[in-house]
Amino acid sequence: MKKQFLDAWNSGQYQGEFLEFESPSALFRTLAPKRWDLIEALQSQGPMSIRALARAMERDVKRVHEDIQVLIGVGLVEKNP
Repeated sequence: MKKQFLDAWNSGQYQGEFLEFESPSALFRTLAPKRWDLIEALQSQGPMSIRALARAMERDVKRVHEDIQVLIGVGLVEKNP
């Protein structure tokens, strides 16, 4: 990560975005299968409300909301107005 920072600092160019997890188990805990399904649904259908996403996935709104909050927290999903 230090090298990436220095490359960005020295070149002044955007270096892309990266996600880092402390362990493989943390990665798989965060990207559980149902959460991965939510990401795929959002990629294929575009932005939508949590309620619409829950309906499309045939899942409980509360659980979808919880999963989306985790994905927002790690930067995989962005909330828009």
